[in-house]
Parts: sequence; C-alpha cells; structure tokens
Amino acid sequence: MIAVRPTNHHAGAMEGAGVVSSSSSKSSSSSSPSFCKSDSSINPQDAATTSKEAQRAMTITGRPYLSWSQITSYSLCPKAFEFRYVIKETPDFVPSSLVFGTAFHEAVALITQADLEGAVRPSTGALVAVVHQHLSGGPTPIQFGKGESLESLLALASRMLDAYAASPESMPPGATLAIEDVARGVLTPDIPPIEARVDHVYRRADGSIVVRDIKTTRTKWSESKVAEAAPQLRLYAKLLDADYRADGGVNHLQFVTITKAAKPVVACHQVPHDGVAGNDGLTEIFSATWHGITSGVFPARPGWPCKSCPYASRCSAAIGIVAGAPRAQPE
Repeated sequence: MIAVRPTNHHAGAMEGAGVVSSSSSKSSSSSSPSFCKSDSSINPQDAATTSKEAQRAMTITGRPYLSWSQITSYSLCPKAFEFRYVIKETPDFVPSSLVFGTAFHEAVALITQADLEGAVRPSTGALVAVVHQHLSGGPTPIQFGKGESLESLLALASRMLDAYAASPESMPPGATLAIEDVARGVLTPDIPPIEARVDHVYRRADGSIVVRDIKTTRTKWSESKVAEAAPQLRLYAKLLDADYRADGGVNHLQFVTITKAAKPVVACHQVPHDGVAGNDGLTEIFSATWHGITSGVFPARPGWPCKSCPYASRCSAAIGIVAGAPRAQPE
C-alpha cells in the first residue's frame, strides 16, 4: 500500500524507549493507485537488521525479523508456529477469515487512498471485486466456516464496506501520513528486529499524530477486548515514534472495528497512550517468545483453535482431528 512519510524521517535510537527505527522511507506522487508491498528483504546498510539475532531469525524462520502476528501465533499454539514458520509445512487450507480480513483491509486502504488523492472513492462493487479476487482461491484451498460460502462472504463484504464508507471513521479529521506502511525497529539487541504493517497514520489539525488499526470482528468489542489488543498498537507506536519525533511523536492510538453482521457496526476505540517510555511489557513478551523459539520449545496446545488449524491433520494432539487423515473440504 502507499506510504507517505515525513521528509525528516531518519533512523535513530528512541530516547527512553530502547527502540531503533529502521523503517525505509516511501512516498507516492502518482495520482493512480500506488502500493508498497511488504517483503522480508534487509537493507544491507542497516546494522540493526543484519544483527546476530536477525541472522538467527533468518536461519530459523526464513525471515530476519519478528512480527506481532508471529508472537500471537506462538502464544496460541507453539506447535502450529513450528509447522508454519520452522518446518514450513504446506498448509491443508487457508481459513476464509484470514483471506477475508486481508481483502477487506485492501479495500479499506483503497478508500483512504482515494480520499488522500482527492479522487472519487471506488464504488462498493469495485471494492467487492477486490474481495472476490482474494476469495477466488489460489494454490492452497480456502476453507469456509460453517454456513459460509463465496456468495455469503461477498454479500457480507458489501454490507461492511457500505457501513464503513458511510461512517465518519472512513474519513478521520486530519492529513493522512501513511497507509498500510511497513515499519521496522529494534526493541532490544537480544531479539531480532520487529516488523509491523501499520494500517493508517494521520495528523490532526492540532498537530498530534494518530496511529490506527482496522479490525473485522464477529462481535462488538468490549473495554476488556480493547485492553487485550492494546499491546499491538503500543508496539506500533514504539516503531513509528522516531519517524514522527519532529511532530512530537505518536500521540494517539485507535482501533476501528467493523462487525461481521447483517447490520455492520463501525466503532472507534481509543487506546490509552502516554508515550513510548516506560515498562509496557512488550520487550518481555518478545524476549520470552524468542527464547522459546530458539530453544526449540514447540508444545501443542490443543483446544478450540484446532478446528481451524491448517496443520491439525499432522498434529497428534489436535482435538477432533485424526492425525494424518485428509481434511474434508467444504462443499
């Protein structure tokens, strides 16, 4: 996706936060859609991403960094993490929820980009076509949930996109600075660099910087759910703060949720944020996870995730799955 960054962007240590920013500057001056896609390449001039731990990560997972999704994957089930990132097993399928979420993010980014460029927003039909393209399948089969079909998910996407486009959250008051931007940084030299894909960064009229993340969800978020998800945005703030230090750093964090419902609800949730300094537990979370990965600690955690795990057929501990048995594909 496109990313518009401050011209004074630089790499440097974040005072008091223990983070070194290693994001690369990207910009778009074209009036047509221009996207920058995430990859696992390293800037050879960046000492942080060529560190010992970055090289260890490359050896173990094939990527010179850690990400929030990797951390949550390991936390949910270390064995599934091992299948995906270490052994690199081919998954039996891709959950439709994952494909739908990726496609919806792309559609939302197209809306934000059109607003940024002063262009007419894409029609709902055009945006649903983007979702359709993702859900049309690829080399790995898509597994639909109970009661789901391609047609039902496209109808859901249409309702959710209509609701989002009509919501004031689709056009927050301020100037867009980045859309689907990739940021990298170092929390501590003892773990690999961290990479994050940030949905939207904008500057309010008062000059404050807002980082927001878009979430599709089956139900409305409670305060406890926002608190549970908050570390992800606080991590993004750490990685981006040096980029926007000249603007006073990152000031506000927001989740925007859109429910997967007959009548989708769009809501904005503020995440308390008092700066990047202090002990927020992020370094401990990443350090503990990295220690488990490098120590080869990958126990199975059987439970409800087994039903949607694309590696369950190869896991002897999976609940409700016969190890080695082929997965039944949805009709």
